[in-house]
Amino acid sequence: MDVVTAEEIAASGAVNLWDLLRFRVGLDVLEGRSSSGSNRAVVSVRGIPRDSTNELLVLLDGRSVYDPLGGATLWERIPVQIQDIERIEIVRGPNAALYGSNAGLGVINIITRRPAAPLAGEATVKGGTQRLGELAAAGETAGERGGLRLSATSRTQGGFPTAAEPSVQGHDFLHDHTGNFRGWKRVGDNTIELMAGISRQDFGKTSAGRPQSHADTNFQLARLERPTGPDSSLELRVSRDESMARDFPGP
Repeated sequence: MDVVTAEEIAASGAVNLWDLLRFRVGLDVLEGRSSSGSNRAVVSVRGIPRDSTNELLVLLDGRSVYDPLGGATLWERIPVQIQDIERIEIVRGPNAALYGSNAGLGVINIITRRPAAPLAGEATVKGGTQRLGELAAAGETAGERGGLRLSATSRTQGGFPTAAEPSVQGHDFLHDHTGNFRGWKRVGDNTIELMAGISRQDFGKTSAGRPQSHADTNFQLARLERPTGPDSSLELRVSRDESMARDFPGP
């Protein structure tokens, strides 16, 4: 097992989520472009990289982000922001007995920060090549009986026109907007936690007649935890996911 800590995340300067997984033992990270548009990275374990790595289970706070329609993890569409991540746990090797299906090669569990500071806020601005611009902000407040955290990121990135046959039009730009909410409340001995996230994207595609697409992804999760002993607890979890994509024909 390997863990990407909060200190490593803060020092990385990473722009993309998959950049946090580079140079970890046993992981392969490939970045590029494909006709699917937002599938801009492939993360695999032990040398089996391909667009649809359906044997690697990726979790966000214990909730699977696997796309059953495309048969892959679309890393660009995961509704989480780097400033919200507390740590990333990487388990290499078969783990279907513990985690269920799609865990034949391993598990990557992304764990977000629980609001704990009385009052805190942060904002960052980034810029780079290919007309990269990013604005991110987050704020949280918490006490002994509850807390909440709100965060948002807006990123725009230019790309390159399609260098292919004249009949194929396209441009691999990306405009991405992500927002997250996390709150918790202690009621007696029980703890109630609510999470929600949304990702909205406009991106170019390198395919004939469909050079642009729009994608929306959102989730909501409610969790109830009740202690049953000094070192044990009972957890009830309910979650909902929704994903939608639309293509727009070119001129």
